[in-house]
Amino acid sequence: MIVYIALGSNLSNRDNYLIQAIEMMQQNNITVRNKSSVIETKAYGYTDQPDFLNMVIEAETDYSPQELLEQLNIIEKKLNRTREIHWGPRTIDLDIIFYGDEIIKDTNLCIPHIDMQNRFFVLKPLMELNPNIIHPEYNKTAKELYDDLTIKEALKYASSRDGFGMKLGLENIKELLTRIGNPQDKLNVIHLAGTNGKGSTSNFFNNILLEGGYKVGLFSSPSIINITDMFRINNKDIDTLLFSNYILRIKEIADTMDIEGFYTTIFEQYTAIALLYFYESNVDFAIIEVGLGGRLDSTNVFNKKILSVITSISYDHTDFLGNTLSSIAKEKSGIITEDDLVISYDSDDEALNIIKSISSEKNASLHILNFNDINVHTSNENGSYYDFLDYKNIHISLLGEHQIKNSALALLGISLLKEKNLVTISDKNIYDGLQKTIVPGRLEFISSDPRILIDGAHNLSGIVRLVEFIDKLSYNNIYVIVGILKDKEYSHMVQKLADIKNATYIITDVPNQERKLDNKILFEEFAKFIPSPNITISNNNITALETCMKHYKDGDLILITGSLYLISSIRKHIQDIKGDQLWKVNRKFNNKY
Repeated sequence: MIVYIALGSNLSNRDNYLIQAIEMMQQNNITVRNKSSVIETKAYGYTDQPDFLNMVIEAETDYSPQELLEQLNIIEKKLNRTREIHWGPRTIDLDIIFYGDEIIKDTNLCIPHIDMQNRFFVLKPLMELNPNIIHPEYNKTAKELYDDLTIKEALKYASSRDGFGMKLGLENIKELLTRIGNPQDKLNVIHLAGTNGKGSTSNFFNNILLEGGYKVGLFSSPSIINITDMFRINNKDIDTLLFSNYILRIKEIADTMDIEGFYTTIFEQYTAIALLYFYESNVDFAIIEVGLGGRLDSTNVFNKKILSVITSISYDHTDFLGNTLSSIAKEKSGIITEDDLVISYDSDDEALNIIKSISSEKNASLHILNFNDINVHTSNENGSYYDFLDYKNIHISLLGEHQIKNSALALLGISLLKEKNLVTISDKNIYDGLQKTIVPGRLEFISSDPRILIDGAHNLSGIVRLVEFIDKLSYNNIYVIVGILKDKEYSHMVQKLADIKNATYIITDVPNQERKLDNKILFEEFAKFIPSPNITISNNNITALETCMKHYKDGDLILITGSLYLISSIRKHIQDIKGDQLWKVNRKFNNKY
């Protein structure tokens, strides 16, 4: 019978114990056919002990499984193996991983090994010997089990790191980038900052460049469905396994940096992953969205870019960015570098003067979007048609008049890049790219029957635009599921949401434990403007959706808004029910509830 046996040692002369164990097997009718490399790993389970040397052998034997176990126990005893502490230090550890394709579950013997799928130190050497060997119980190869564990451990690490919150500053991210070869210096970067519109504008840039035949990387946050959608090349999310491998690569460096006092947040690590991924994938352009602010954001690490973009500026994250438009504009404009090419929204004078001043200090060429150059034909549920400069009858699919300005800003940027011969883009590429741009979670009808609209408006200016859009829609009753983070201007946001006609409000939790606003506080804010019978609390956002579904009738509308985290959670839930074609919905959806 062909068997696979795992060997480990972490006491005294570890190499010698492994060699002696193999020799004893050979002497006891266990013929070793192949040996893996020896790897050194941290202890598993009880971690306060020396590191292990681990390997796997492929062997042939006539012993039965129980007889083989007895022989391995004899070898362990001869090599002074003791079992004083569960998972404690040991001179030698011998485990049967596979015995042919048999499945055995006895009190003292489990084959395949009961925990092998959770042990890198077993799967890695096993994969070296036979990556295609199939686990008879899971029906997966050793390679598939290894990949599954890679993803599991990477996401577990990311989740644990996420709990430490955010930190503004550039010292640690720059140190991390230095240790991975400064990939940011080898990319053609379009860098976007702003309070609202970054996501939409970056996607307009992305799709125009794609239509021009370029390979384009896009880093945006937060994620909408899965963490991998923050990292995209040519509109395709990074592969989950590849992403996990990047996490573990960065983790190895970050662990060393932690010890040295350079602690990196998970967003700093994500930034490094994006830049490394785009560089190693040889993209033509990397579109990078600021996470928060700009000046001290972890994406602000570029010495040179092809374009800096500043979208609309309004009040948001005032705890971090200041409570005046000038202070916020200063943080956003912090992305401007020496001799930069910059485009900007035509903001309030208070903000625009700061943008102009910093551009002048950096000898940057600043171009401001003139809204008077935009001539809107129509803007409704089917998108918008408008003229801008020499471009006539532009059609965009993204909903809301504010998207006209976002797309025009991207078009202004592309025009400047064309003038500088940095891109070769035809007019058809531009029209097609703008029309094809769709951004999940931005005034998105994810269902037509029932009619469900989600919008990631998460600050006052975003809510204002949302309410303006809702006011143009026809509906009987509207059910508004809303959750807001505590660091937002929630009082003003609520006051504006209260202007929605024929509305019932369902207040729910935002899936961000650190930053979510207490539902009772939000209820009290709504109660200042709305009769209490029209306000309810549902602590679970999926339950909130189910409540709306029970009351929904033809002609009604369900709106989910207030936080990107909230709409992401509900959008994913609906996608899980319905699959990818969210917009092709029929009444069967209601049967779920």
